Amino acid sequence: MSTPQSLSSTQRTALRGGPLAIICATALMALQDTIVKLFSEGLPLWQLFLLRSALILPVLIVMNRHGKAAILQALDRWVLLRSFLIVAMYVFFYAALPLLDLSVVAGVYYTAPLWIFLFSVIFLGERVTALQTLIMVAAFCGVLIVLQPGSAAFTRWSVVPLLAAICYALVALITRARIQSVDTMVLVISLNLVFVCVGGLGVIILEIAQPAPIYPFMMISWSPLTKELIAITGFLSAISVGVHLLLAKAYQLGPTITVASLDYSYLVFVALWGGLFLWSVPGPMVILGTMIIGAAGLAMLWISSSKI
Repeated sequence: MSTPQSLSSTQRTALRGGPLAIICATALMALQDTIVKLFSEGLPLWQLFLLRSALILPVLIVMNRHGKAAILQALDRWVLLRSFLIVAMYVFFYAALPLLDLSVVAGVYYTAPLWIFLFSVIFLGERVTALQTLIMVAAFCGVLIVLQPGSAAFTRWSVVPLLAAICYALVALITRARIQSVDTMVLVISLNLVFVCVGGLGVIILEIAQPAPIYPFMMISWSPLTKELIAITGFLSAISVGVHLLLAKAYQLGPTITVASLDYSYLVFVALWGGLFLWSVPGPMVILGTMIIGAAGLAMLWISSSKI
């Protein structure tokens, strides 16, 4: 085993690069979600999906080094299923943003690592220990503390971020079991193709149905393209490309366990951006529950790393 002194400068740079990349990625993800919440009243979800990915796709095609083969592989059934689940994850996550505090949505969403573990046990046959079961119970208690069922703070929308977390866990399961060797660029191209299709379909259906705008973020098809809206969409597109590239780079550089642990820095950045732009400060119960969820996730990562 090499010691820190015996590591080359390239190895030391890589070890620093992975954690730095994931911290930058989580900071951008939290900023993206804060911006979506801030402008959700004037930026319909389906229009956001359509315009953002329509701007991203040309960039990805230029960056793509695999030619038509990447496009064909992006249409593989498992790759497409993964992409649709990610889009569903965003729908559930963003649907909750206008109605819940961002810290609540983030705290509940970050139960995803625990769902990944649970689904691995159910679908992949992985064994579970008593300690892992205890950690799962602790994480569930953390969710209950954040959601506060039975209190005035609890609404039916409070469970929507859980659906986002479950979708993310299924994405991780499919990626691991079926498409582990697929190139990252193929996955990103597939995802943005599905975003364009789902966003365009949503715009068309709402334009035809013309439902009552009870919930503008989800029930309005299109807003006029003002200079502000174009600027916001362009900025979100740039952030999205940056996030995907940084995430890919973070897990390429590793170490994997360290990078996965630092993924929880998203919760810190959510509180930071929420305080700066939304004047939103998480309540004590949300902070407590989020800390329990984060600690449970980190404990599960620690247990996983000890088996490697």
